[in-house]
Amino acid sequence: MNKLFKWLRDNSLLDESKYSVFEEEIRTARDEVPELEKFSTLLLAEVEQHRFLEYEDYTEGMFFIVKIGPNMLFLEDAEIFAQSSLPVVVNNKLSAAAKVDWSMYLELGKKDGRWYIVGSGNVYP
Repeated sequence: MNKLFKWLRDNSLLDESKYSVFEEEIRTARDEVPELEKFSTLLLAEVEQHRFLEYEDYTEGMFFIVKIGPNMLFLEDAEIFAQSSLPVVVNNKLSAAAKVDWSMYLELGKKDGRWYIVGSGNVYP
């Protein structure tokens, strides 16, 4: 990806200021890949724990992590922009591996007033 942006800059298709922004974004993303892989693996394990249980309610969508607590992720729906975050129960390893502002597609199930992750898609920095 970095080669593409260098080529665009060198061929006057991308100005220097935009190139600098893209270069920083690429560096940040590259540094987060191992953390994202670990989180994704833990997320799949979390889904397997809760996938086949019966739930009172379901929701799905793109969510941002806005806060992290012990055994808890606080999520906001990327499309609704709700004023309050949705507390989701997770295992301690998953909450420890999470980062604020990461986004992901999730399917959530509600049981006894608490939300759990029952399906997931890609995670983005």
